Amino acid sequence: MSRLVTPRPAGPTTAQSGGGDDYLSRVAKYVPSEIVVAYLTAQGLIVASAPADPRPYYAAVALVLLVVTPLYLRRLAQPGQPVVRQMVISTLALPFWAYALAELPEAFGVYNALAASLALIAFSLVVGLTQPVEGES
Repeated sequence: MSRLVTPRPAGPTTAQSGGGDDYLSRVAKYVPSEIVVAYLTAQGLIVASAPADPRPYYAAVALVLLVVTPLYLRRLAQPGQPVVRQMVISTLALPFWAYALAELPEAFGVYNALAASLALIAFSLVVGLTQPVEGES
């Protein structure tokens, strides 16, 4: 299974001809799991090292991973493979996951468990509706 979303063929398609990834595959592929794991690992390292003020560390990790996400996805793409849409969606996924994982927003005093859960659910459900078409960037 490719890490990138497979676009549907350009032109008219029918349910029988299909093409591209289905909804659940798109949801799974749009969430940058490797980046989320890197965030979780860094979060654990920050908690274990117990700095006096962890906020700069959390902010630095989040910023670095926001920059790394599109670069990582671009590196995975084959020449000519549409990846811009996925780069944008996957980069936007990181703040939703970081907020839901609590440590960063708690450090800044802005965490709300209900809002974090609802935002993550809504984001995950909506991004699956986004399907690239062959020939798009």
